[in-house]
Amino acid sequence: MNCVVLGAGLAGLTAALELQRRGCHAIVIEAAPFAGGRASSWTTSDGMVSGTGLHVVADHYVNLLDLLGTVDGTGEIVWWREHCHLHSGRPPMTWRYSPLPAPFHLLYAARLFPVPLKSRLRLLRASLDAARYRQRDLGSLDELPYLSWHDSHGLGNGPMLEIAELAADAATFLPIERASARAVLSWVKYMSRGRSAARIGTWRAPLSRALISPLVKAIEQAGGEVRLRTVAAGIICRDERVRAVVTAESSARRPCYDAGGQPQLCGPEEELTCDAVISALPVQALRHVVDAGLAARAGISDALKLTTVPAVSAVIAFDGPIRPVPPGAPLVTGCAMRDFIDLTSLSGDSQGPSVYQFLMTRPEEWIARTDEEIVDALVRDLRAVFPAASGVSRAKAVVERIGAAMFAGVPGSHRLRPATGTGIRGLFLAGDWVRHDLNASMEGAVLSGRLAAQAVLGGRASVPVLAPGEPLFLRALQAVARPPLPAV
Repeated sequence: MNCVVLGAGLAGLTAALELQRRGCHAIVIEAAPFAGGRASSWTTSDGMVSGTGLHVVADHYVNLLDLLGTVDGTGEIVWWREHCHLHSGRPPMTWRYSPLPAPFHLLYAARLFPVPLKSRLRLLRASLDAARYRQRDLGSLDELPYLSWHDSHGLGNGPMLEIAELAADAATFLPIERASARAVLSWVKYMSRGRSAARIGTWRAPLSRALISPLVKAIEQAGGEVRLRTVAAGIICRDERVRAVVTAESSARRPCYDAGGQPQLCGPEEELTCDAVISALPVQALRHVVDAGLAARAGISDALKLTTVPAVSAVIAFDGPIRPVPPGAPLVTGCAMRDFIDLTSLSGDSQGPSVYQFLMTRPEEWIARTDEEIVDALVRDLRAVFPAASGVSRAKAVVERIGAAMFAGVPGSHRLRPATGTGIRGLFLAGDWVRHDLNASMEGAVLSGRLAAQAVLGGRASVPVLAPGEPLFLRALQAVARPPLPAV
């Protein structure tokens, strides 16, 4: 059996590797000159390592970690259990979870929260209400804006709204007034479900080398193919079944993540015959591969209405070291950045000039700004929230604008997410925007790739599809106090 996988991001590479290991020949086609999609990195002309933003791996990324474990790809991950929250004009707040079973693991972090007793009780009530939902039940909150849920629980403004804004940004890249309750609460539940949820990691080496290269190598060693600079121009179906993919040479020089999704073709078209196709393309790119008629027959017309949200990342090299190094990837509120990380210390260099990677908050407000405006804002705000940076100046910087970083988790978006299978035999979908219980994330991409591989195999072989465990407290609460669920 031959399967063509469209897109060499995490979802596509996962699907291809799982298929190839189970006797199905997989050919991955990728428009960019290197694999990775929105999890890729590269070196600029002046020697700086850039990429598609600051990526972290969480404890509940069980499918990603399991997959990397099969290719010896976890050795470059640095893990933290202690984290830092920064805000201009306030002292840094370092927090961790207590080594107690849930829900008592939250006691240490809750003690640091600067709110009066009345607000703490409201937060406790809201937390218990959110905990009653299983992850798959949160789809019932898809149409509800998060702010409506926030206000209905009397959480008000101040620090609680500030943390909610951070959660909305982390979950969706959207301002809190646009994010859905489902998306925000899903993120909050995963990140607070138990003491192990505070275990957050990132890669000490560039993503293309530490994360993507082991997957590509494993596919090729198993007999599969990854064809770069090759774009999907169309899918040929006859008798309501996939027969071939139309391909052409791509002129793209970078990952194809602009909001329009328009492919860059520069050569003649060819047909690549196959028994199955997994589209692991982002939604904006798939619109250019399937026409309206094929989308209707496949049952994905509504899914193609999903919108996207951008991200803005920057890497700034300074002219000296910034010491001390804050723990983990500090979360920041009240300024232009959402989080940042010291790449120099990650690589083991404790003496050289610091290189920081930043992710902007409210990226839709920054994506049209000049590089100079973005870098100036980041340096200014870094000095404001972390005074240790006041003694250094930037030496050079690179800004990356990701036009479509993920699908927009606005109210009503979850119901538009398509199933893995379609109405066309042999046509399957993967990607973090495809229907599952997770938000758009690296874990969601890997999960979707495994689900797509399982669907292609159709029961002929088993693909591991994992779910993070729930603490006993949450399972008991959901068993006795699960809320009534409206029809979705």
